[in-house]
Amino acid sequence: MTTPQNWPIAVWAGLIGTPLLISGGQVLFKIVSERVTAFDVPSIRQLLFDPYFMASMLIYAIATLSWIFVLRSVPLGVAYSFTALGFLFVPILSMWLFGETLSLRYFLGALLIMIGLVVINA
Repeated sequence: MTTPQNWPIAVWAGLIGTPLLISGGQVLFKIVSERVTAFDVPSIRQLLFDPYFMASMLIYAIATLSWIFVLRSVPLGVAYSFTALGFLFVPILSMWLFGETLSLRYFLGALLIMIGLVVINA
């Protein structure tokens, strides 16, 4: 296994792209949750054929394939730390798409996550 400084661009794309894809899937799940009215058989059937739900499942499948590629080159303990990027991406996407408010605590937490990634990969 190589060091982070020697990882190919494709590995970096997977390390950052996988949490970004999963975050996109989470946004789609939020949209789907607003379209499903109940937890019964007709609603579940409706859910399974909802285009946003199908898109989220496709995105998750692509993210899984990307993650498998990343794990060929990066130790799991190091790679897994990058999943914390989802805690940055999802709220930012929620702010942009749903008008959700981000607090100062969010930005401080995001800064700590970024510092943690730097420390783990230094």
